[in-house]
Amino acid sequence: MSSPDYYKILGLPKTASEEDIKKAYRKLARKFHPDLNPGNKDAESRFKEVSEANDVLSDPEKRQNFDQFGDPNGPTHQPGPDFGGFGGGSFEDLFQGFTGGGRPRRAGPRPGEDLQHVVRISFSDAFRGTKLPLNITRTDTCRGCQGSGESPTGTRTTCTVCRGRGFLEQGSRLS
Repeated sequence: MSSPDYYKILGLPKTASEEDIKKAYRKLARKFHPDLNPGNKDAESRFKEVSEANDVLSDPEKRQNFDQFGDPNGPTHQPGPDFGGFGGGSFEDLFQGFTGGGRPRRAGPRPGEDLQHVVRISFSDAFRGTKLPLNITRTDTCRGCQGSGESPTGTRTTCTVCRGRGFLEQGSRLS
């Protein structure tokens, strides 16, 4: 799907400066703003187009991608061939289910992934800076069997580290 010509929408040449883009957007946004044109679907549609054009052209990375590739998201990914209903996924996806004795792998947190926990505190505690203890449980892939649940010795026995689950849960207390 091709992107619209954002320069044309704002009435600008491709050599327009950031200041030119900002001025053109403000002018057109005032003209087509839904509050100034209540019930006018054409004005609402134009306002959305103008806002999208400004979003793309005011962001240096998106603008460069649009100028170079015609798409603010960069070059489009073309899916590979469809291997009999596997949807053009990765090579690993093609053979998923044939490895590890047919047991699905349980995905734990990816390396570098943040842990998040919602906590409700009062405004005064937030203002003073309070510390709360948290009990966090992480699920990690078992290193002994690499998540397969089977013994790494090659025999079809249950992994002794994770007891066949393929993952380990580790708890920690943070304060």
